[in-house]
Amino acid sequence: MTSLDGLDADALTLTGADLRACGLGGLRRPEGLSLRECVFAAPPGGLGLRLGWPPVRWWSRRRVIADEHLWRGWAAQSADEPAAGPDGERAPDPARLAVLYEGLRPGVDDARVAADFAFGAMEMRRLGSPRGRMRLLLSLYWLACGYGLRAGRALGWLALVTAVVAGAACWAAGARPPGKPAVQRARVAVVRPVASFSHPAHGLGG
Repeated sequence: MTSLDGLDADALTLTGADLRACGLGGLRRPEGLSLRECVFAAPPGGLGLRLGWPPVRWWSRRRVIADEHLWRGWAAQSADEPAAGPDGERAPDPARLAVLYEGLRPGVDDARVAADFAFGAMEMRRLGSPRGRMRLLLSLYWLACGYGLRAGRALGWLALVTAVVAGAACWAAGARPPGKPAVQRARVAVVRPVASFSHPAHGLGG
């Protein structure tokens, strides 16, 4: 299947369809589409380098729709996998991709794919936001825990912060100067003469 553009997806069910190269940008009412055991595209695996920020990125193996594949300019992942979208097709903008992900997510039978679509919706919303406070907040949300969908990332940050705090505490303990020995005051013993109460006896002798 190569395209569902212009199709009214109300009460439509697709079972076992290969949607790795299927354009969904012009799909009408995507929330009515049910997807059962369908195959979707995936980001290129491994480490990615680019001129933007972040310059180095590790792509997770999440499921994506072909329109995001086309919008990002990813090439086909294998010889038997067709490229996303026919030649000359223009990919939707990130705002439209976010709407597609949100609409398609409830109709997916696989919980993992549904979570990937929720991630994709947030990612497109972040990339489609103008530079400002909203994009900064979404970027921090993505970096901290992957929009609440990447628990491993949150645990990694927690481990890093714990290690930094522990290292700082150890460094502070080692850099602290040794305590000065307590100054002992010399004690001076005062010896007082003991008064004698014995008196010589009078009238003794000659």
